[in-house]
Amino acid sequence: VNNFSGVFPPAIYNMSSLRFIGIFGNRFSGSLRPDFGSFLPNLRELSMGTNFFTGVIPSSLSNISTLQMFVISRNRLRGSIPPSFGKLRNLQHLVLHGNDLGSYSSGDLEFLGALSN
Repeated sequence: VNNFSGVFPPAIYNMSSLRFIGIFGNRFSGSLRPDFGSFLPNLRELSMGTNFFTGVIPSSLSNISTLQMFVISRNRLRGSIPPSFGKLRNLQHLVLHGNDLGSYSSGDLEFLGALSN
């Protein structure tokens, strides 16, 4: 746990060879860019839990075909989980608790069917 704060560091978007981002347990805030997933094509692990991120989960994250772990628990995110997450065939760990996600619909987690072996 650190005390980094502010928006997600924009310089990270220029680091296309990154495989792991771990900023868990800080004070980052603001919305994630809608095109977040377009800049980090080699990312395998994205751990952003326990921060103060707001807004929605960017559907562009589904463009990161190498993504194996996505942790965004304990933030202030809202809305639906993008159905395009069904394209994340390498995803092994998905941790979303502690947000205001979902639409109280039975289809909220339909993308999981596309991920099963």
